[in-house]
Amino acid sequence: MNLRINLMIAFLLFGFMSACSLVTNTGGLLSYGEDLPEPEPGKASIIGKVTSIDDGKPIGDVAVRLAEVYRQGDQGAYVLDGAQSPGDITDELGKFFIQDVEAKEYVIVVGDVYSSYDIISESSGEAKVFNAISDEILDVGELEVDIITN
Repeated sequence: MNLRINLMIAFLLFGFMSACSLVTNTGGLLSYGEDLPEPEPGKASIIGKVTSIDDGKPIGDVAVRLAEVYRQGDQGAYVLDGAQSPGDITDELGKFFIQDVEAKEYVIVVGDVYSSYDIISESSGEAKVFNAISDEILDVGELEVDIITN
């Protein structure tokens, strides 16, 4: 049954992207002077903050997951694997730190994929692709989302 649910989630989050822009650093959290551990050699880490699009307040205790991007030519797709995709839960200030992930392209999914979630997207509505670079911490900055929280 879990395999069936994972396949359904992957199918639901499977999106084709054309002309996706890559983001390597949008600035923000690293300038707060936080003492973050360096990623393991050959790996990357991702840091950011989740806030409500409605009132700008931080959203704590919400899942932040990385959906891996797969490319073929100028087309791409992203897949969130419910059991294997890296992620974190935000703290009370909305901050998250996903440590030691494979250096590759990701789409960020915030929230509970079974009820209320948001895929971080460009102003065009296409999924935003973040490029995690080996041996670096990628600061994605503040991510504004429109999700229902408990």
